Amino acid sequence: RLVGSEMCIRDSLTSRPRRDGWVRLIASRDRSDASGAPTSGARRGTGAVAHDRSKALQTLENLGWSDFFESQPMDAYDQMEGIIRARVSREDRERYELITPGGARVHARIGGGMRYRAVTREELPEVGDWVLARGPEHTGGDAMILALFERRTMLARQSAGERTGLQIIAANVDTIFIVTSMNKEFVPRRLERYLMAARESGAEPVLVLNKRDLARDPQWYVDRATDSAAGAPVV
Repeated sequence: RLVGSEMCIRDSLTSRPRRDGWVRLIASRDRSDASGAPTSGARRGTGAVAHDRSKALQTLENLGWSDFFESQPMDAYDQMEGIIRARVSREDRERYELITPGGARVHARIGGGMRYRAVTREELPEVGDWVLARGPEHTGGDAMILALFERRTMLARQSAGERTGLQIIAANVDTIFIVTSMNKEFVPRRLERYLMAARESGAEPVLVLNKRDLARDPQWYVDRATDSAAGAPVV
């Protein structure tokens, strides 16, 4: 799920649920902007305009839009009425939630033409994708996704079960934070697999160690994580 400029995916790289199976992803054109969380839920203080600040953060650029996407030709769709550029924040069996410029969240579905043209599941939108959609005020219901922008990065794994092909976990991500605890759940070989998947996606991986206050020897975990990280930051 994409929240502001952050995405959280549970059990993203393992085939079965794990208590530590959370991966936090930062999706922003400018990494220095990714640390600022939206403040729409904050209380207003004297002279504070929290709601306006939150809306200002939800521009296309702060949602991750860049020249890479701007340069992709979509002229045929831009001539249509009610076309918007939006980012997929949630997908549930081809039912989507999109974040639009200004921070509005709208429900969406795939247009018939897009479904017809898609040969594989990879050609349909996933979390993090940028899409062209026709707004709900022009469809009489959910927004309709008409086109998918080319992905800049893609975190994926092989589909489980009898199906072949890739299962896309998230798209257009700059930095992947791999979080693990300083306890028996710490498994260097698993971290190495996560790091490999992150690097193959085109994103920058960062190892995050938590529960330091409960560890008998925190430095031991830091040293093992640093060995596995192969140059990736460990925090």
